[in-house]
Amino acid sequence: IGAERWYQDLDALLADTFLSYDDGPGSRQVTEGTVISVAEHGLLYTVAAKNAPDAHLSTAGGVLLYLGASAAEDIRALDGNVDGSTNDSAAMMLSISARNALKLPRGVTYLDSVIQADDGINAWNGLHGSGHESVLRLGPNARIKIQNQGKGGVLGTDHWPARMMADLTIDGSGQTAAYGVIVGTDTDQGETAITRTCNGAHFENVGIMDVGGPAWAVGYMTSNLWTKCYTKDCDYGWFFFTNTSDSASDIWTLNSCDVRSHDVAGLVALSESPNAVSGMVNGGIIADNAGWGALLSATTTVARDSYVFIGTHFESNGTGNGETASAVTVKDHGVALEPSHMYIERTNVRCTACNFFSGFVQVVSEGTFTMDGGAMYTGLDG
Repeated sequence: IGAERWYQDLDALLADTFLSYDDGPGSRQVTEGTVISVAEHGLLYTVAAKNAPDAHLSTAGGVLLYLGASAAEDIRALDGNVDGSTNDSAAMMLSISARNALKLPRGVTYLDSVIQADDGINAWNGLHGSGHESVLRLGPNARIKIQNQGKGGVLGTDHWPARMMADLTIDGSGQTAAYGVIVGTDTDQGETAITRTCNGAHFENVGIMDVGGPAWAVGYMTSNLWTKCYTKDCDYGWFFFTNTSDSASDIWTLNSCDVRSHDVAGLVALSESPNAVSGMVNGGIIADNAGWGALLSATTTVARDSYVFIGTHFESNGTGNGETASAVTVKDHGVALEPSHMYIERTNVRCTACNFFSGFVQVVSEGTFTMDGGAMYTGLDG
């Protein structure tokens, strides 16, 4: 492989005091461009120039290193632990800075601070795992923010969709984490002045579970797509929130997603904007939520918000099977309600070829509900 020095693991390389830029007794001189191999995980590094400001790592003896091509975006190449308990945020942010991407290996990576692409990064090639064996465990201070650098456009690309996140599981540590993934806003969710957006993003095969808030907290964004994602055992599954006059959590699609077993609501779409908002759920299942299956609400009828459900299965959400569920209050909506499959307020909802089992749909305050085909085995509460 052309390496001039070999180490068994990264810890041994980083602890090394033998390598040196200077020739002298008790040292081995290396020069810029020297290739170093680490057997564990098959990683390669290249010696950087002395005092190089953009080096990725440094040995204990002061030799600076760049990641080699074989290191890809694997955070273990940047001294990530992947042990499920040590906060690996530094290695994760270094990977984003070094590679404009973040790759999680199989195993459990622990995060307890904020990771996001910053203004100095011109490309964001996403957060990817190696399948659902790649688990990102979140602590109470963890925030994963998927954003553009400014208002409008897509971060680092001029074409849509950008594959922002794929092939991993996010674990909220028994609802210790307040959020799963924050999309489009600079604050946790919702803001009165737009500083960030997230447009044209694609999320695929991502599971989020056990979060003590929204699995997906979505603010200002346009034309985002979630494919074959699942959420389970959180307060909320997807929470789309438009709370300013110049923003919209708009034109989103959930494609074959599994929204299951949430405490307050599986899907929430709230708008306080005079701008029209729209979203679509194509296929998938919304089931076994202790609260609402879906709550769709707007504070104004100036621009009618519209939502379409196609071939979606609703079952055992809130009240059903002859039992009455306890009232829940959706945050930012503020009204305690007995939950079931769907709540529609000042919005237009069309369901095509959908099935509703063991529950009801509630339509209030100038909302409309249209059903084309499918089946409703309970009732409609107007």
